[in-house]
Amino acid sequence: QLVLEAKNGNESALEEIYHRYEKSLFYTAYKITGNKDDAQDALQDTFLQISRSICDIQRPEFLKLWMNRIIAGKCRDIFRRNKTVTVDMDTPQFYNQYVEERIEHLPEKELRFQTDKELIDYYIMQLPYLQREAIIMMYFQNFSLQQIADLSNEPLGTIKSRIHLAKKALRQHLAAY
Repeated sequence: QLVLEAKNGNESALEEIYHRYEKSLFYTAYKITGNKDDAQDALQDTFLQISRSICDIQRPEFLKLWMNRIIAGKCRDIFRRNKTVTVDMDTPQFYNQYVEERIEHLPEKELRFQTDKELIDYYIMQLPYLQREAIIMMYFQNFSLQQIADLSNEPLGTIKSRIHLAKKALRQHLAAY
């Protein structure tokens, strides 16, 4: 009903969609990107896209799936954009101004895991991007393999392979830990 109202230009329906799904989508983005600022950027870009494209949704019952597809794409865009960022580490300003806040970029010997969840989250963040995305969608968002394949525009076998490789890597990391 909210989708139909939003398609007809009802701003309050669009706001209600935002309030209902904001936390879930942020959580997905944060799990994929591993960074709160990047997750917030992805969330904002997602809702801009939703507000522009809500009229295009054909099947309102797939709203959540559609929104997760958008946010996964926005996270991929951020990943691609950040992949090319370079920093001249010989610059004195780098040492004086930059403090790493993301634990996935700190030396392992400095990490202190308080819970098993922190440990698992750390190793999930070490996975290659596409494996990490598939694991998060399957185990944190409870999507089926077929739904993940549909969201990713990938064959089902590719998704199964990514999940298998991710689980194998996680097992190895946890066993070594």
